[in-house]
Amino acid sequence: MPFQGFALCVTNSQVGDVDGDGTIDTADAVMIIEHYIKGTTDKLNKATADVDGDGKIDTADAVKVINKYVNKE
Repeated sequence: MPFQGFALCVTNSQVGDVDGDGTIDTADAVMIIEHYIKGTTDKLNKATADVDGDGKIDTADAVKVINKYVNKE
């Protein structure tokens, strides 16, 4: 059987960096809130937006992002 190859996806995104710009800031929290209210945000990284890991992207995640930003966690 010949080798079929494989795909590997590696990311350096950290939880809370929703827009993928390398920093956790208020823009990330705003994106989470927009997603929560409108249901869509094209640039939102769902993998990093669920900050509390409960399977939902909601205002609790936005609060955690703000706390990370303020406390520089």
